[in-house]
Amino acid sequence: MNKEKIITLKFPFEPKAKQSFKYAKNGIKYQSKDVVMFENNMKAVTISQLSKNFKVIKSPVHITYRFYYEFPKRTPKRIVNSNNVCYKYTRPDIDNLQKAVNDALKNTVICDDSIIVSTEAIKLYSEQSSIEVDIEIIDNTNYF
Repeated sequence: MNKEKIITLKFPFEPKAKQSFKYAKNGIKYQSKDVVMFENNMKAVTISQLSKNFKVIKSPVHITYRFYYEFPKRTPKRIVNSNNVCYKYTRPDIDNLQKAVNDALKNTVICDDSIIVSTEAIKLYSEQSSIEVDIEIIDNTNYF
């Protein structure tokens, strides 16, 4: 499986998980305002990073997600200032973070999230919250 790097996207805000739909008293399902706003911001930043002649990808892709969260305020300076990798192993779940990004990429970078055939994802602490996404087209003629 050969991969061709196509694009790297950077989002300068804290990652937010895509929650399940909520239901109103009348039975209508909805997303909370902050999730909708986050998704709209993601789409706007995505579009701003694409060239004007960018064409939506329709081939299988591999996506690498890096979710960075600010260190908690109680974190000792010696840890914040070290070059050690500090994993975030608390909520939100990494799959829900990926869903939020995938929804922002849909119809802007990729035609549908069904073309994502492999992924890598990591949650880390950093001095600043952000999201980085690498999208690679899989160069393989063995797909339908």
